[in-house]
Amino acid sequence: MSILIYWKYENFVKDTAEGVSYNFNSRQSRLHSATEIGEDVFVLGGMKKQSGFEIYLLAHLIIKEKLHNPPGFIYGNYRIEADSAKSKYFSFDEEPITPYLSKLDSITHFDDEPYKYAQAFQTIRKLSKGDTQFLRTIAKNLA
Repeated sequence: MSILIYWKYENFVKDTAEGVSYNFNSRQSRLHSATEIGEDVFVLGGMKKQSGFEIYLLAHLIIKEKLHNPPGFIYGNYRIEADSAKSKYFSFDEEPITPYLSKLDSITHFDDEPYKYAQAFQTIRKLSKGDTQFLRTIAKNLA
């Protein structure tokens, strides 16, 4: 099943400063238990703009491998490696996807308070097939 995960703005900037690495780490075991090889991982991040708090699609990763990090690793025990040929990274310079979040049926909605998505998405979310297809379309249009 596909999942949705959150990448803090500060971490995104730091982690991508020298290029992208096609992996994601977490302390949450769901990174492994809620996914299978070949499935989609949609990475979202948020940023405060003049228009208010906006959510962006930062990456569409296709899982190639699930690994365990060494004990005490700063970003957690669980790691996924993505297929670099099938995965894509985006940026905070792209169009925000905040307006499209209301179309997803797998998540709680915060219509008037989009900053609440940042906290809600810090827990890995499973996505329905319909939501997966919808986010794939958004990712394709951003590419």
